[in-house]
Amino acid sequence: MRLLCLDFPTLPIALVRRAHPHLSERPIVLLAGPGADAPVTAASPAAITRGVIPGMPAVAARGRCASAMFLPENPGACVDELERIASIIAKYATLSVAITSQTRIMIDVTTVNDEVRMGERLASLARQWTGLEVRAGVGSSRSQAEDAATLVRRGVAIDTRPAGEDEPPPQAMQPLTGRVTLRGEPDDDQRRLRGLIARLARLQDSLGQACREVTLRMVADDLVMRRRLRFDRPTGVLEAQDRIEAAVSTIPVEGPVVLELELGRPAPLLLATRYHEALATAV
Repeated sequence: MRLLCLDFPTLPIALVRRAHPHLSERPIVLLAGPGADAPVTAASPAAITRGVIPGMPAVAARGRCASAMFLPENPGACVDELERIASIIAKYATLSVAITSQTRIMIDVTTVNDEVRMGERLASLARQWTGLEVRAGVGSSRSQAEDAATLVRRGVAIDTRPAGEDEPPPQAMQPLTGRVTLRGEPDDDQRRLRGLIARLARLQDSLGQACREVTLRMVADDLVMRRRLRFDRPTGVLEAQDRIEAAVSTIPVEGPVVLELELGRPAPLLLATRYHEALATAV
């Protein structure tokens, strides 16, 4: 298999500036959640030049760039934009396309005669569609393609190694879990829930892992409520975000409630078209 990765490294910041034009001159830092320890997930060039690095805690970022506008990260908006781009690619170029993170699209180019030409063509079109920086890389595995895409700003980087040479030893996949406390404050609760989903999405992405079901457990005093969403194919938690939020909204929250998300029945994040309608059923 040969995979083409299209990477949009500036997408999160670009979408913030698009939504808030008045911030065009301000350094911007995006955070994974509230609090001083929330990690930085993206930063504008102006913030980076002042020493802000993705992964550092918010308190350290504020110390280095106090003038920056600190905002919650925007994985949902990123996926919406990638979904728009991927749908065009799926319609006009190939059906083997998948969103694999909030800044990357993966395309199967195994049967393409000239993968460099295909990569250059799709990257050029993506730049025209979005006005954003787009990097392209091809490899025999997802990690090879992603690593290759980080090497060049223009053109297509090619990794010619066979699949497996850079892969870690296989490990049994385990369900991923995360918890957050909801307090009955709709806006704050939504922000906390989306922060949890974003953290789980990054973990899924780092493991190359998807899930076939999401179990929601809400614990308030001695009461335990559960909902289960099932999918007909391996699904990333970002894809399931709307369904998770809808399920949470059906459960009344009148005080501190602990919500646990379990991403069950784990499976590799397959390169299959993202546009099959997922079948989600509450149990």
